[in-house]
Amino acid sequence: MRTDIRGAVEGLTLFPSPDDVFVPDQAGLARYLDPLVTIDLALVNPEWTGRVHVLSPVEPVDGHVGEDADEHWTDLVRENWLGFAVEGDRYRFLAAPEYFRHARLAADPRVQAFPDMQNPPPREAVREFHQARRLHEAWTELEEHYAAERESFAQAKAHHTEHGTLCMVPLREPHTHQDLPVIEQLGGTASARENWVEAVDFPVEIDEDAGDDGAAWPIGPDGERFELVAAVPGYHYRRTGAGSILLFFEPTTSTVLLTFNWS
Repeated sequence: MRTDIRGAVEGLTLFPSPDDVFVPDQAGLARYLDPLVTIDLALVNPEWTGRVHVLSPVEPVDGHVGEDADEHWTDLVRENWLGFAVEGDRYRFLAAPEYFRHARLAADPRVQAFPDMQNPPPREAVREFHQARRLHEAWTELEEHYAAERESFAQAKAHHTEHGTLCMVPLREPHTHQDLPVIEQLGGTASARENWVEAVDFPVEIDEDAGDDGAAWPIGPDGERFELVAAVPGYHYRRTGAGSILLFFEPTTSTVLLTFNWS
């Protein structure tokens, strides 16, 4: 296990291109997920091959990603959990894109047609009008959130390109060129004392006697145990990223799980 990794490390690629992260027929996932760092799995276990990617979901504004998308949940994609099959070092998302609220609102005609609706509406359409109004307000808030998050992510990426370091964003002049960790923990086990363990309903194996903080492993639908690859501070890369993004890997099925500590 390595901790507090800073600067350039062989086997790590910061800000990888989405073209190298998502399978071609799911390239649209780059709308909702920012690739932070690509990790050569041999850095964690010499018996593993291939590469995996730490991703930061742009959502949520508040709460957990996917918390209001239960109709789109699958075995490995649920509230606060994202599951991917690894295909030739690229990710295939194991749910529909409508898991993301942005995708659902963008496709909802009540949202996109709202500015053209009659105002005030006929009496018989009042309830539908107010439902559409609430959805359109949620869409407006989410669009503003996406724009702010993408701007701060671009700032962090530009700063890393110019200076070779991560810097807390938003950047202001004058500012200090901070050298923030690109990865908080590489390999080892995940603490059982963190909020991802019990924040939502997802199968997790816990060993309370493993070290001072215990250890925890996500469990797949067939009982397979996922091993920790990395924990990454999402807010080092973007304005309101998760306090910690945890990436787990299951080598037999070549499957990745991402979950999030939100502070």
